[in-house]
Amino acid sequence: AAAAQLGDALSGVLERVAGARGVVVMDQDGGVLLQHACASAEPARAAKIAAVAGDALNAPLIAAVAEHSAKLQLGKPEYIAAWYEEYALVLLSFPPLTVALIADSNARVSELLRLRPACSALAAEIGGGE
Repeated sequence: AAAAQLGDALSGVLERVAGARGVVVMDQDGGVLLQHACASAEPARAAKIAAVAGDALNAPLIAAVAEHSAKLQLGKPEYIAAWYEEYALVLLSFPPLTVALIADSNARVSELLRLRPACSALAAEIGGGE
């Protein structure tokens, strides 16, 4: 219940970012722990956001990218951003969890990155993170 309340609170924060559509929290195996669409997303679009999250997010792949970055002595990646035809994804790592911010493809990544502290709190409440 507390995680759902945090999801609602984060949704309120997401509403302030133009083009933000939702948030998904996944465990290290890619299992979805929390999925929340912005209140402004109509039901059909919210369902598509959920499908995008399920299809496009691959937690083991994200973990492998982070691991290879460490092997190259590049340090821990702060975020990974990907653009698709209709959506942009910003993936934030809070081991053992990954928080994915889903937005329209024209959303400003810098605005989404300002949500990192709120996402960190969400990950910590759910059971992991920094």
